[in-house]
Amino acid sequence: MKRGTGVGLVAALVCIGGCAAVLGIDEPNVVGDDGGGSASSSSGGGDAGSCMPGSTRCGGSGVETCSASGAWGSPVVCSGSAPVCLSGACVACSPGQASCNGPQPQTCDKAGSWQNAGSACQGSTACCSGTCVDEQMDPGNCGLCGNVCPSGVVCTKGRCLVTLASGAANDLAVDATSVYWTSGGPAGTVKKLPLGGGNVTTLASGQSSPTDIAVDAKSVYWTDWGTGNKDGTVMKVPLGGGTPTTLASGQGFAYGIAVDGTSVYWTDQFSGGPVMKVPLGGGALTQLATGWPTDIAVDATSVYWTDQGGAVTKVLAGGGTPTTLASVLAFAGIAVDATSVYWTNGGTTSSVMKVPLDGGTATTLASGQSNPSNIAVDATSVYWINSGSSNGTVLKVPLGGGTPTTLASGQFYPIDIAVDATSVYWTNAGTAATVMKLTPK
Repeated sequence: MKRGTGVGLVAALVCIGGCAAVLGIDEPNVVGDDGGGSASSSSGGGDAGSCMPGSTRCGGSGVETCSASGAWGSPVVCSGSAPVCLSGACVACSPGQASCNGPQPQTCDKAGSWQNAGSACQGSTACCSGTCVDEQMDPGNCGLCGNVCPSGVVCTKGRCLVTLASGAANDLAVDATSVYWTSGGPAGTVKKLPLGGGNVTTLASGQSSPTDIAVDAKSVYWTDWGTGNKDGTVMKVPLGGGTPTTLASGQGFAYGIAVDGTSVYWTDQFSGGPVMKVPLGGGALTQLATGWPTDIAVDATSVYWTDQGGAVTKVLAGGGTPTTLASVLAFAGIAVDATSVYWTNGGTTSSVMKVPLDGGTATTLASGQSNPSNIAVDATSVYWINSGSSNGTVLKVPLGGGTPTTLASGQFYPIDIAVDATSVYWTNAGTAATVMKLTPK
């Protein structure tokens, strides 16, 4: 036996749990849930002496450090630019993960660092999940990363165009789950289907001539022209269906409709016709104004409508003297947001316009349109349909004006339009009647 061998053996037998410190050996980081290091106590608060002081491991939602007494501490969460725990340290990513840094595809290396993977995406391609794709054509990333066109739908120019339903369709509305629409008489109906498509549910049937439609958290509301012989009605039905309720009867040409938290508002579309309201649950009718009203919109304080007499008008929801916001030809659609009123001027060489809520200078957002009719608005854009032909179009323009973008063409006499956070919806008329959806909007 060589000199000193027996001493080393004794040290090896005696120095259990602390031999590295005695012998001057560097101990690697101890790793728990990522597969490295020695076996030790579970995440957080292990018994004294169960780990090497100063060592680290991954546990829970971050990095645990062994205390001077040999106990695992509580995890320090990995976050920010280093959200992943790897081998007892917070790093940028998990090995093998793919991502994008702008147009540059990246992959995560074994050390948990991002590395460029090939060249940056060029031209019409964009980086999605670490891969260059053509968002103008890719049905899995149509128009934007993660926008998947339904099965059988082609991604065209960066948008998925889906026919949600076929058959008679007039006006429509959307909420967080469904699309609702009316279809004309003499056996008119009110229907709905999920935003993503699926089975159509008939909410009301046997209607005379249902026209405009609105929705709130509990019910669907619509106007019905009747036969035009003072037999028009304003109706409602629960979102899930049931027995329709008549809120108003004996109307002339009940047309545009809107709702707020307390009332239903509508227009009676004839010369001298009124703007009306009734409580959501029914009750006494209130006349707010008269004129030749067509479409209608509401906000938290006021009611707005277009008038075939040549004006955009508002009145307080509680009643009062109507105010003319703009004296223009305005007998088609109307919409409001927090600052402005938007409307379309009908005709073959017409425009899309806006004016401040309290009146002022009217601004033309788009001119030279062909029979623009109904209109919708979101936080960035105004949307409308040009409905005067079998080659109708769906368009949008920024709220502040600019060059209009054609979202869809070749639509058959489109009737109404609505938008939600991701998509634009509209109805087509006649023998090609459909309910359509375009994503992204």
